[in-house]
Amino acid sequence: MGSRPRDTAEASTFAEVWREIQPRLGDLPIVAHNSSFDEGCLRAVLAAYGLPLHTNPFYCTCRRSRRLFPELPNHRLETVSQRVGYHLADRPPRSSRCRGLRLHRPRSLPRPTLKEPRGKPRKGGTTYR
Repeated sequence: MGSRPRDTAEASTFAEVWREIQPRLGDLPIVAHNSSFDEGCLRAVLAAYGLPLHTNPFYCTCRRSRRLFPELPNHRLETVSQRVGYHLADRPPRSSRCRGLRLHRPRSLPRPTLKEPRGKPRKGGTTYR
């Protein structure tokens, strides 16, 4: 069903959480399945909070799986995970994993857009591998 406002009413804001994890993340790469979506969301929320944009490279497990496992019927996270022997059925639902984070856009900030860049990646942006 997804998260509701009451699920995150007492949670830390994104800015608070980012200030804690960004030093730990340093310049390490960020790995995601369908990374263009995740990077777009991260860019948008960083901009909404007036925080510096990240410069970490992004690696996409979906793109990589298309090259490594072209025989799969699809390349959804569940399908690829099963192919490599990891069963997602044991993980908690997304709503409970995200429950500790509250995204709040102050009214004074413009609404961010989630448009994806086309063509070559920007310097310090997505590295498609």
